[in-house]
Amino acid sequence: DDASRREITAFLQRAAASGRPARPARVHLAITTLADARIGWVEALGLGEHFRDARIDADRTEQGGTTIITATTANITAVAFHDIPPHATLKIDGADIAGRDLAAAVPLVLAREGLRPDGPWQPATVADLPPLRKRPGLSGPIDDAFIRPFIVVPPSGPGIDPAIDRFATGEFVHFRRRWHDLFRGDLPVVAADDVTAEMLRDTNLVLFGDPVSNPLIARVVRGLPIVWTREQLVVAGQPYASTDHIPVLIHPNPLCPPTAATAGRYVVLNSGITFREEADRSNSWQNPKLPDWAVVDITVPPDDRGPGRIAAAGFCDETWRIPAP
Repeated sequence: DDASRREITAFLQRAAASGRPARPARVHLAITTLADARIGWVEALGLGEHFRDARIDADRTEQGGTTIITATTANITAVAFHDIPPHATLKIDGADIAGRDLAAAVPLVLAREGLRPDGPWQPATVADLPPLRKRPGLSGPIDDAFIRPFIVVPPSGPGIDPAIDRFATGEFVHFRRRWHDLFRGDLPVVAADDVTAEMLRDTNLVLFGDPVSNPLIARVVRGLPIVWTREQLVVAGQPYASTDHIPVLIHPNPLCPPTAATAGRYVVLNSGITFREEADRSNSWQNPKLPDWAVVDITVPPDDRGPGRIAAAGFCDETWRIPAP
């Protein structure tokens, strides 16, 4: 109606004229993952446990030319405060970190000792944090690999067992069709022999097959938290027959490991987007259906809900290990 339209228009015009505050006095950040972990001058760098509620509430005040930061956290193990001037003082979860000249700290990073959820807060730098950890840009789950540039490498020959070959080829073809139908694009497919060092550096790597049928899987599997041979697949200490079980997972790519300065890239095994045809009845259903890893029993054929029977599945811990059940 006209009255509402005038009121809403006036509100939007005022908001557009003032713009988003570059340095809000108060920030509330509530997340369950580090995939989108920054608001204004506050950024979460580490969680005690992913997919559990995490929160930072921070206030910024000025007193006599000194910036005072007061923050409380929950399920946070590392945090960065950006655009903080020298000689600021900070209190976090009741602990005072005061009197430090912060001129060289860009941003100001605090981390709990040992990244333990109950460890005391200490000044740190990004370089002090372990490179191989869940972090912004490297947090999973499987579908996170497909929101940045990636390439897909199909099997290049026969593998451990014909049933595994049929599964891997079928899931690759299924992913190619889904990518075309849902995202209106052609899947970026590269043969194993054509993968370059630049591709490993610049793109996520999505591999289909097993260590016999795909030479890139043979290269990366040694750096993954699984054991995969012709005889058996071992995940979280549990053995499975390699002829009728296959892993799907996401993990930092061992061929492009993360560093203090860069998050590295992902490697994904035997999975495309994890929502299948059943989810197409509503785009509100088109969200991740698998976590960081799963073991698929391929004696049960794929359908519109999943790639087979999910024998086991879960999230990696904060250092990308697969915990025991």
